Amino acid sequence: MHTESDLQAIKGELENAQKARRAGNEGRARVCARRAAGWAAGFYRREFDEAFNEENALRNLSWLLENHPEDVIQQAAARLIARVGEDFHLPHTQDPLDDAGLIIARLLE
Repeated sequence: MHTESDLQAIKGELENAQKARRAGNEGRARVCARRAAGWAAGFYRREFDEAFNEENALRNLSWLLENHPEDVIQQAAARLIARVGEDFHLPHTQDPLDDAGLIIARLLE
């Protein structure tokens, strides 16, 4: 179960992502978006396992990738945890802020 402070933390991290993007720091924007989505995944997972207490966003997104029944959620999680290539480009063209928004909306509705 998530609390109002949980939702505020996620909202704040998404705002940080937008600020980073406006400042031209796309890498930081992706990190913030991934963190917000990872927190939402952790809150979602806690609904099934009250003892669960993982704060690592990447681990939470990996769990979501392996365990969520919706393909669209799995695909968004996979893109958020995808590694940046040696040329500093992602292996896909989808917007990480959109992926994070999708995960958050679906998991916390």
